[in-house]
Amino acid sequence: MEWQNYWNNLIAEHRLENMIKQLNIADDALGRGSNYTETVCKGVYEDYSQRESFFSSVKTDLLKILDSISNIHSIGNRTKAVDSLLVKIVTKRAEKFNTKSPYVSISEEDYANVITDLIGIRLILHYQGQWKDIHEQLLKLFPEDNCKENCLLPHEEGKQFMAEFPIAYHAAEDDTTQFEGIIRHRLHEKGYRSNHYIISFKNVYIELQVRTIYDEAWSDYDHTYVYKKEANPNNNALSIVSPILCKITNAASDIGELMREIYDMHFETDTSGQFIIKEQEKRKLAMIKKHLEEAKNEFDAFCENNVSKQV
Repeated sequence: MEWQNYWNNLIAEHRLENMIKQLNIADDALGRGSNYTETVCKGVYEDYSQRESFFSSVKTDLLKILDSISNIHSIGNRTKAVDSLLVKIVTKRAEKFNTKSPYVSISEEDYANVITDLIGIRLILHYQGQWKDIHEQLLKLFPEDNCKENCLLPHEEGKQFMAEFPIAYHAAEDDTTQFEGIIRHRLHEKGYRSNHYIISFKNVYIELQVRTIYDEAWSDYDHTYVYKKEANPNNNALSIVSPILCKITNAASDIGELMREIYDMHFETDTSGQFIIKEQEKRKLAMIKKHLEEAKNEFDAFCENNVSKQV
């Protein structure tokens, strides 16, 4: 497709008009010219279109290595679509323009060293308790010896390694003691649970995400129907329903972990067959119950306030 038509359609589809106008004014004030964003995006579009097959081959080589990791439920993968890449450049530049972020001065020459998820891999676990074992296996493949705080390490020819410290995103009230001394952790306001790794592999930055099948289910729905879908007329309703689903899938993930603990006989039983639980386990059960009750109450409120009963 001819560039100008493609660019105009992209702007209209993702409602980027106002964002680009503001960027053009800001860039012009810095002496870059009032068309800097489009110039960069066109250069990235042309370069990425030529290199996309290269990124796909790197992804294939990495998947062969990751296949050696044991106890994985499944592995998902993708290379970033060019539309998503350009939308990310525009939105990140607008979001971070008054900071020292590399997105502000991103160009077709360096975009692959600024955007670290051109290739994305998801390692899906059966249950949350597996994350430590997977973490250790990843560090053997991609050492983090040279990682520094808030620093993306440059590539080194012929080497594969962690390019920055991994981070675990967790929901409110999650037990974060499991992460201490092992991995950084950060509260996610939407309740998202996932461990993120940025690796350098064959001189390409790649994002690895590690999460359970339940976390993946919610993330997939949220990404498909809510994330970047502000133009949808029902986005407000979707933004209400998505956190409810997140509470349910988080509770499901915790119940899955509970099932594993029962199977592994971490719970003792008395003579009548009832579980004897310790204080820590009692808190876990109470938290699961609380989240399910919250999800029910929030869903009831959604139905009451947003669903019109047909006469």
